[in-house]
Amino acid sequence: MTDSVGRWTVPSGWTLRYSQVTTSTNDDARAAARKGSPTRTVFLSEAQTAGRGRLGRNWVAPMGTSLLFSLVLREPFEPLDLTRMAAVSVAQAIAYETGLEAQVKWPNDVMLGARKVSGILTESLAGGGEASTIVGIGINVNLDLAAPGLPATATSLSAELGRTCSRASLLALVLDFLGRYLALDPAVARQNAFDLWRKLLWRRHQVVQLADSRGVVEGVIEDVTPSGTLVLQMADGGQREVAIGELLLE
Repeated sequence: MTDSVGRWTVPSGWTLRYSQVTTSTNDDARAAARKGSPTRTVFLSEAQTAGRGRLGRNWVAPMGTSLLFSLVLREPFEPLDLTRMAAVSVAQAIAYETGLEAQVKWPNDVMLGARKVSGILTESLAGGGEASTIVGIGINVNLDLAAPGLPATATSLSAELGRTCSRASLLALVLDFLGRYLALDPAVARQNAFDLWRKLLWRRHQVVQLADSRGVVEGVIEDVTPSGTLVLQMADGGQREVAIGELLLE
C-alpha cells in the first residue's frame, strides 16, 4: 500500500508529510524525530524560506520547481552510509527517469557534467527514544537557471533535457531505490552503495582543485576509500588522503 497526498505518492513502507511552504524540511524532520517520528518518514515541501545546503549555504528553489524533502531514518547505518545510499539513489533515479548520466561529486553532491543538480545534507541526532539520522535531499527538477541567486555552477533536469520532468515520479523513484538498500543485510547494503558511489565518482582520474583547512591544492582524483576519504595523486608523485574538504567548481 502506498501513502499519498494529492499527486504526491511514496512507496509502501514510507510515510509522507507534506507542506506547501516551510522554513526547512530538515528542521521539520529533526523536530518530528525528537518527538518519536517513525523511520522512513518523508517531509516534503514545495518551497523553503530558509533552506540550506552543505557548509551552511542557502538552497535556492522557487516555489514548485524542485524536489525538497527530508527523511527521518532510524536504520542500522552510519550517517556516511546513508549519505552514500541517498546520493547513488538520486543518481539512479535520474538515470531511470531521464536517461541522463549523473555522477557523485565527493562527498555528497550529484552532478550532470560540470554542474550540480542535487545536494544532500545529513544530520545526526539523539531523541525520540532512539538515535536517528535526518537526510535532506534537494534536486533541481524544473528550475529556470535564470532564477535569482542561483549559482552559475548549478543546473536542472529541465535545463539539460529541454523539457519539464515529473517531480512526483522522481520522488517515488528516489525512495524506491533507497528503500532497496535499506531492505538489504546491512553489510551488503554498505558494500553495494560504496561500490556504486565509487563507480559514479565525479572527475575520477581528472585534475581538480580542492579546498580544505590548509588551503587550495590541485591533484588528480584517484579513488575514494570505504571510510569516506578522497585520494588525490599530487604533482610530486605522492598521494594525499582528504577526509574533510570541498572540490571546487569552475
